[in-house]
Amino acid sequence: MFFAVGLVVMLTMVNYAMNYKSYDKADLNLGVIKIDPAAELDIPLLEPMNTPPPPQAPAAAPDITIVEDDKPVIETEIQATDTDQHEEIRVEQVIVEEIPEDVPVAFVAIEDAPEYPGCDKGSKAERKACMKERIGELVRRKFNSDLAADLGLTGVHRIDLFFTISKTGDIVDVKARAPHPKLVEEAIRVAGLLPKMKPGMQRGNPVKGTFNQPIIFKVEE
Repeated sequence: MFFAVGLVVMLTMVNYAMNYKSYDKADLNLGVIKIDPAAELDIPLLEPMNTPPPPQAPAAAPDITIVEDDKPVIETEIQATDTDQHEEIRVEQVIVEEIPEDVPVAFVAIEDAPEYPGCDKGSKAERKACMKERIGELVRRKFNSDLAADLGLTGVHRIDLFFTISKTGDIVDVKARAPHPKLVEEAIRVAGLLPKMKPGMQRGNPVKGTFNQPIIFKVEE
């Protein structure tokens, strides 16, 4: 047994000795690979790609309740709101809002304008024109145009005179707008000289009528 083992070992060593071969280091030429710098490749830089976000997951389906065939389903009955053409409709109460008759009406919009004394002839348009002419004439005669010069005003000036002819024909609610307070006082004074008139009529009833009379004058330097 030991003889056989020793024989195998000896044969193995003899085989290794016969196949072993040594080489001189001088005969080995591994070589050096030289790389030409000009031959280097220019590798481009790649920019990162903008990858779109992944699509959103679909919304979850709503819960669906399945009703068994043996269970009754309760349905809501919608009542019709249409009325039959033969059905009688009853109105409990009708509230009519009356327009107050005390609201003043502008001179240009009133049906029957107030009448200045002596302007009762002709058509409605002629009576209106007569009234405007008479009021303008009285204002020109009675207004103190020298007052503006005494106040040191020069050039062209305008005064707006406002007043209301009441239901009884009186001149009320007199106001004025002028470049000087003294001219306002003078315009109001002149309005107080207007005579009593026949009130204006709207839908057959006497109403208040508003009137605007401009006063324009020029003061020489």
